[in-house]
Amino acid sequence: MTEHYWSESFACRKCNGASVVLPRELRDDAELYCARCRVHLGTWGTLKERARRVVQSEIESGLTLLARASSDIPVEQLRA
Repeated sequence: MTEHYWSESFACRKCNGASVVLPRELRDDAELYCARCRVHLGTWGTLKERARRVVQSEIESGLTLLARASSDIPVEQLRA
């Protein structure tokens, strides 16, 4: 991951863009780039893990209900 990894809001730290250029094949080692400034942001696996931690934290803190939680990871695996 470069120094321009996502901030707490998942935005690019260089330009504050919140969109990524998706790779043709979504593999955990696929590289992601900021759609606005094209800086390297890390890998698809890193983004998925970060999203999983945020969703899990929101469930544990009561900010969201388990039934309403959403990610590309099955809800049953969020606790793993």
